[in-house]
Amino acid sequence: MKQRDDSKPLYDRATFFDKIGFFLFVINTTAAVTALLVPGLCPEMLFWVQLFTASGYVIDTIGTDGWLWFTAEQSRRTDCISNGFGVNLSEKRSEKYYDNPFPPSLHRYAVNIFESAFYSKSIAGEMMLGLLAKALIVISVFAFSLGKLGKGDMSLLIAQTCFSTIFLTDTIMAGVFCRRVTSIHDRLYTALVTDGWSDASQYQAKILAYAIEYEALKAFYKVRLSNRIFTKNKAALEQKWKENLETLKASSTQVATASISPKGDQ
Repeated sequence: MKQRDDSKPLYDRATFFDKIGFFLFVINTTAAVTALLVPGLCPEMLFWVQLFTASGYVIDTIGTDGWLWFTAEQSRRTDCISNGFGVNLSEKRSEKYYDNPFPPSLHRYAVNIFESAFYSKSIAGEMMLGLLAKALIVISVFAFSLGKLGKGDMSLLIAQTCFSTIFLTDTIMAGVFCRRVTSIHDRLYTALVTDGWSDASQYQAKILAYAIEYEALKAFYKVRLSNRIFTKNKAALEQKWKENLETLKASSTQVATASISPKGDQ
């Protein structure tokens, strides 16, 4: 059966506008560096290029975060629940998106979240070096630009400040997301693999709390995981996840065996 992912077009649309934002970032940075290194080269044109690209980046980021990315994440959350519990909550659904052999249940839903957290923490961790490099470029250009702006350049100063602040904030938020999603992954590993699945209500409530926290992290931080890094590491990540699945299956079997033993009934 071919993989089906009806949420992907929504992510593709958001990614398209993210690419526009990156394009504006490159143009803005190039114009700012040019203005600093060659002050006499078309200063008025470079002024307007920086003003419009900085403003465009801010508008693009707000629109993508507030609308496009939210819609894509909402679709993915709904599909994760539908897939986990075997219910039809939306016309949009996935097939073979999750590598999960467990039958529809809270257990299956938890493993879906665990798989998503595994990929998220692996990709986000490798993204940080590139994000920090971009943030350093933005801060450096902004700092040098401050000394070159004249008294009549207040509009450019405001636009560049908003542009730099959003970019720097996104980088910091990505770092916080990486740390917190790693924490969620580790807690899910302990609960699902080390401890093993349990039908106890307190255990299942804890699992559900982890799942909600993970979805809240994605919704709040809005981190775009790198497709390039995923593609580069896809084979290794898939192999590692298959190893996790084997460990999950073994853990579930041990717990099930213990639950039907005479000691388990006492």
